[in-house]
Amino acid sequence: GRAILMAVAGLVSIVPIFWLMGALSADAIALAPLGQGVGGLLILVGAIYLFAKLPAIRTGQAAKLLGAGAILIGLSWPLLGTRPAVAARASASMAPYEIEAWSNARVAALQREGRPIFVDFTAEWCATCQANKLQTLRTGPVTQAFLAANVAFLEADFTRPDAEIAAALRAHNRAGVPLYLWYTPGDAEPQILPEVLSVDLVTNLVAEIG
Repeated sequence: GRAILMAVAGLVSIVPIFWLMGALSADAIALAPLGQGVGGLLILVGAIYLFAKLPAIRTGQAAKLLGAGAILIGLSWPLLGTRPAVAARASASMAPYEIEAWSNARVAALQREGRPIFVDFTAEWCATCQANKLQTLRTGPVTQAFLAANVAFLEADFTRPDAEIAAALRAHNRAGVPLYLWYTPGDAEPQILPEVLSVDLVTNLVAEIG
């Protein structure tokens, strides 16, 4: 039981480690995912310490409880995962700014026009992508900032495999979505944003271009 609990805690630590990697690899370090990663790791280290101190009988009981919880989560996850995707599709149709399909050619054309560009590499099955849409990209402050600055919003939909999108992800050292790119007018290369967005992060980027 103790071995199972400690192994599961060790595997779960992958999640906050990825949060930390995303926060530290971006050009602009976001405090929210950084804090989540550090906090998650501290909690898991504390859990492993407690598992090591539990009596043998308690560890067996805890392992059985963990197994039952995993079964319940596994059965309910597909149902829960469809909700943000459906809500995001509904909100996308009401987005006040125009959403264009991404392509390298379209990015180059918009750069020649001197427009700021926000690129959203996303997929319907990506829970983080849909959460960012609902909590950040479709909020009033962000949409108002995009409209005021004439930001071009490009969406690279990776719901189904796409060779051009896959090549762009690899070019930015990403194995999958989400990926967010911010092109400032006059700059050839984009800024890679954190995987977890915030309203302040996006609106501050827009404000910086004046």
